[in-house]
Amino acid sequence: MVALPADFHARLLEGCPHGVVVYRADNEVPTDLVITYANPRADAIVGLPLSTLTGKTIGEVFPTTRDIPEAIEVAVCIMRVALDEEAAVMRSVPNYEDETIRHYDLHCTPLGERLTAVFFEDVTARLKAEAQARLQAKVIDNTPIGLFAFRVEGTEQEHELRVVLANPAAAALSRFDHDTAMGMSLADVFSTPADSPNLLRLADAVLHGEANEWHSTAAPPGGEVRHWQVRVFPVDAQHGGVAYADVTAEVETASTLARRTSALERSNRDLEEFAYVASHDLQEPLRMITGFGKLLESRYQDELDERGRRYLSHMVDGAGRMHQLISDLLRFSRLNTEAAPLVATDANDALEQALAGLHTALTETQAQVERAPLPTLPFNPSQLVQLFQNLIGNAVKYRSSAPPVVRISAIRDGHELIFAVADNGIGIATQYQKQVFEIFRRLHSREDYSGTGIGLSICKRIVERHGGRIWLESTLGEGTTVYFALPTEPISPDESAA
Repeated sequence: MVALPADFHARLLEGCPHGVVVYRADNEVPTDLVITYANPRADAIVGLPLSTLTGKTIGEVFPTTRDIPEAIEVAVCIMRVALDEEAAVMRSVPNYEDETIRHYDLHCTPLGERLTAVFFEDVTARLKAEAQARLQAKVIDNTPIGLFAFRVEGTEQEHELRVVLANPAAAALSRFDHDTAMGMSLADVFSTPADSPNLLRLADAVLHGEANEWHSTAAPPGGEVRHWQVRVFPVDAQHGGVAYADVTAEVETASTLARRTSALERSNRDLEEFAYVASHDLQEPLRMITGFGKLLESRYQDELDERGRRYLSHMVDGAGRMHQLISDLLRFSRLNTEAAPLVATDANDALEQALAGLHTALTETQAQVERAPLPTLPFNPSQLVQLFQNLIGNAVKYRSSAPPVVRISAIRDGHELIFAVADNGIGIATQYQKQVFEIFRRLHSREDYSGTGIGLSICKRIVERHGGRIWLESTLGEGTTVYFALPTEPISPDESAA
């Protein structure tokens, strides 16, 4: 028999990967168990120098033991082994002062003479990893996305893809159940040649370490053709995963939406073309009605009685209103059909042109226009002129008994320029403040105020075509402020319409 060194057993315990602590039971009080030995690994696991605390009791080393049920349970187990001399195994979950929950596996072995050797290890990390693995497996098993994990066996030139995991959704894509598919080649699972393009893509993802994604159509066993979004990704140098997401509903919805959008675009083009042509065709008879009506007024007015002259005046006025309505409709239609080139537009110049176009109305009403410096912004110049002209024209038209005062200003707010056109006119009741931007919406009779009810609709369309928004604030009898906010960065009409 080979003689062992005198310190052999001590060195063996000191090198043990488990914590080892020997307790002595001097009485039957668990917290009075005395530490007689502790190896360095025990010090490291517990975080205390147990090896230097021999002769101390559990109650002295761990004073909170009496307050922790799990710690008392461990002490009782050690005491029972020491007294009964029967080994025991347990898992403890003590919760010490730092409130960090740790899990320990303990093997308690009686040594005789009321001594118990406790071999223990911290299994917290392992238990957390196992719990995480169970959670991940549960998620994989319950996801509606078919998921295969596979191993590439062989060389880059000749290889086979072997199934190592298949969730229930993946098994439903083949004619094999989950258990049968495990260990099979993917070629057999899908009844396809091993050198098919899709299987080669799966192998390439693993062999070259690059994920790939594509769209595919296929029919599961006994089912209809479905659309699949396929994504393959490497897991390590030998393994990969492939996910099959059924996107049939999304594809069909997108297809339906595309068809409806195309049909709507055709319908809008036809409608706009019809409105444009019809409006032009209506202009000619209106010009004839107006022309001959005025000719009758100038040449035969004396031959008509008062009623005849009144009828003739109504006819000429009605034709004039219809002419104005058609002109406004044409302008409104052109906002949809004509591209609006965006250039750096000085709003001061646009306002100047708008005021020039309103010179007669401003002069006749003795209107006062107050203007603050305005910015330069990406806009269609002619449409900005039209926008100012419509808003200022409304401010003058819907004036009170006092001479109209119109204030034009602008401020920058983040990525927007907010313009304001304020007046001291008759104002708008609260319940009508959103309706005024609707086409043909009139709040007053033609006898009180002329117009077609399209002006603010044109303003709204212009602003929205440039990616902005328009609204107003008004107090009845005091005045109205129309605001429109526009982006400081160019937005094409197509983008804003989308």
